Order: sequence, then structure tokens, then C-alpha cells
Amino acid sequence: FFIINFAADFLVTVITSKVLCIDLKYRRATLCAIFGALYAIVDIYFCLTGVLGFVCSIVASVVMCRIAYKLNSKKAFVRSVVIFNVVGMLFGGALTALSNVLFKTATYINKSIPLWLLLFFSGLLCFVFTALGRVIRGELKQSRVKVEAYLLGKKQEFCFLCDSGNLALDPYS
Repeated sequence: FFIINFAADFLVTVITSKVLCIDLKYRRATLCAIFGALYAIVDIYFCLTGVLGFVCSIVASVVMCRIAYKLNSKKAFVRSVVIFNVVGMLFGGALTALSNVLFKTATYINKSIPLWLLLFFSGLLCFVFTALGRVIRGELKQSRVKVEAYLLGKKQEFCFLCDSGNLALDPYS
């Protein structure tokens, strides 16, 4: 349960930083995800529901954003908390929808892989590829490529952005 929540919180933290164009330190994202996973355990253990559960979830997301993002203005911080919660809801909703579809057919994928294992390794792979993307991004020498294509005798020029393989890196912004 901890590992699945850690992976989900890490992905939500990274996605939020990408949406807001925040420079994210992965050490801070890891600490944020650890806090979020610990909070999930506390939430389940103490059965935080209703208004108390809602308030505790908001406070937890504020603390998680404070851990993950180093922002100078209050407005930017509030925006990060709002976007963090929206991304978390969308991500959680997508996982719930996926889980419902898979559980309606079977608890196992191809009768051999448990669903929780699939979700765990999906999160782990995203974590690894995100970390690798940061390293590979530093190795990328060229940020764009010009390509000329000829179609029916007409020449057309295109400008493509280089990518690390898993992180869309826009060299213009």
C-alpha cells in the first residue's frame, strides 16, 4: 500500500511540476511522495472521513506542495496546491477507472499477473524513466532538428524538437 501510494504521489508531483513549469528537484519529489504515502496509511488507519478527512487531505496536499516545490510567491504556491489536487484527482480517477474495468473482467491480467503488481510496476517504471529522463536530458546535445521533405515536387521544411525519449522537452520555453 505504501509503495503504490508512493509511486502515485511521485507521479502526481512530477506531472504538477511539468504543468506549472516548475523546476523540480527529484530529492524533494521523493520526500513529498514519502510524506503522501505515510499520510495515506494514517488516513486508512484512523478512517478519516467526512469534513475531518477533507480538511486533513487539504492540509496534507499543502504540506506535500511545500516539500516538493520551492516557490517565492504565495500566489504561485496556492496555484501549485490547486493544480496538485486537480492532477491528483484526475490521476486517482484514471486509476480507479482502470481498476474497475480490470476488476470487472478479472482480478488477474491473463490469469497470471495480479492487478496490484501491474500498478506497482507501472508506477516504478514511470519513476525510473522520469529519473533517467533527467540524466539523459543533460546528455542531449541538440535541441531541435530541421528536416526537408519533398512531396509532389514541392519542398517543405519542418522543425522537430529533440526528446529524451520519455520527457517532452520544449527548448523554446
